[in-house]
Formats: sequence, C-alpha cells, structure tokens
Amino acid sequence: MSGKSGTVGDCNITLPKVLLKDPPRISVVIDDELADNVIQTENTDQISIHFIYTQANTHHIIISGLRYIDIIAPVIEGPNYLIFEEGASDQIIIWHPSDDHPLKYNISRNGVLVEANVWNGSVITHNVSSLSFGLYEYSCTVIDECGQSTNHIVIAYIKPSPLTVSVTITKTVTVTEIGGIQEIMTIFAFFGPFILFLIFRRH
Repeated sequence: MSGKSGTVGDCNITLPKVLLKDPPRISVVIDDELADNVIQTENTDQISIHFIYTQANTHHIIISGLRYIDIIAPVIEGPNYLIFEEGASDQIIIWHPSDDHPLKYNISRNGVLVEANVWNGSVITHNVSSLSFGLYEYSCTVIDECGQSTNHIVIAYIKPSPLTVSVTITKTVTVTEIGGIQEIMTIFAFFGPFILFLIFRRH
C-alpha cells in the first residue's frame, strides 16, 4: 500500500465468512506492528474490516485469520447405471465423494429435489427400492465450504415385474340317464385372472 508521505489513509476490506476461521478473529499488521485501531463489523455472510494509517512511503499490511482459498472442487464417483426389476428390495445408489472442506449435498430425481443434507465427507447413499416401472435420472451434487460443487448422474431403469399366472382346473363330470338321454358336463377352469366355464352335452 502506498501514498503520499504524512497523509492519513483509510482502509476498508470486506471478506466472505466462508474463507475465515470460525469464530473469525482478524488481526492487522502494518509494517510488522499490530494495528490497534481496527474496527470489525459483520453480517450473515461477510465481515468488514476498517482501519486508518499514516502514509510513510510504502506500507506492508498483513491480515491474518484467513483460511487458504480452496480452488479445488470436490470429486465424486458413482455408478452410471442401475437396473433392477420392479419390487426388488435393497436397491441403493452409492456415491463416493471427497473434498478437504465438505459442506452439504443434495439429490434430485428427474430435476426435482428429493433429499438435501449436511455432508461430512463420507459416502452418500439413496434408496430407490420403492420406484415403479420406468426410467429415472438421479443427480447428486456435493458442495464444499468455498461454494464449489460437483455432481454425478445415475440413470436408473426399473424393469416391469414378470407376469405371474396361476392355473387351477376343477373338472366335474356328471352322468345322468333320464329316458335314454345322457348328459355330461365339465365346468370351471381358472387361469390367473380369467375364469372359463365349459359345458358339453351329448344326447
């Protein structure tokens, strides 16, 4: 910082809280001397630092209390596809994200948010066993403390459950003779959801 020697300088610096230690304790050092006139104010998202100084050629100012700025986004791995039959149990999508400063995650299905939670750096799981026949796109987004994010998409295809048909046949034959007439009847056949009645007569 430089200016005309002997003049008074006024400095205002605003810092996002995400880059600060918690709780934030800011110190300002001017030319190797700790400044004692620092005024610190804050709101929900940021902190403002104000101090004055007297110009004397060039000043070297150090502000401490900051974290290093994380420029590396989270990494996330997971399956690309998940295929199972409708009604199958224990069908779970598992994501393996990593980051030095994890914060939170959210999961959406076909663009609609279905889960959001704190992320502590561990694996993320989501149960999809209740899905019915169809094609679904699941997106998991992980976000770190510096606001950087990465997402991974899984396509889930749920196949229709196979048709189950049960067959039950009951055959009843009745032979009667009245006046030389014979009558034979076969009745009741059950095939899954269908009921069939058959009646035969022979004279």
